[in-house]
Amino acid sequence: GELSTPVGSQTVCLWVRVEGGQQLGWRRSDAGSLELVADLERVSRDHSLQTLLSRLTRAYAARQALDILQHCPGAIGDSSLV
Repeated sequence: GELSTPVGSQTVCLWVRVEGGQQLGWRRSDAGSLELVADLERVSRDHSLQTLLSRLTRAYAARQALDILQHCPGAIGDSSLV
C-alpha cells in the first residue's frame, strides 16, 4: 500500500492507523528486515505511540533472534517467551 508522509508518499508492505490519525508503515529493506515509515516528528510528541513502537520493536527483535536460532545447529529457542 501507500503511506502519506510530510515528505511524500511511501510504498509499504504493512500499515496501520493508530488513535489520533497517525499512520505507521513498514517496508522491507534490501537485507530483508522491516523498516518503519512514519512522521517521526509527530511520533516523538506522542508518549503512548513511543511506548507502542518500543514494544513492537522489542517483539520484532525477539522474533528475529528466534528465527536466527532455528538455523543454528544445537540451539534451542522458546517462542513462548515472545
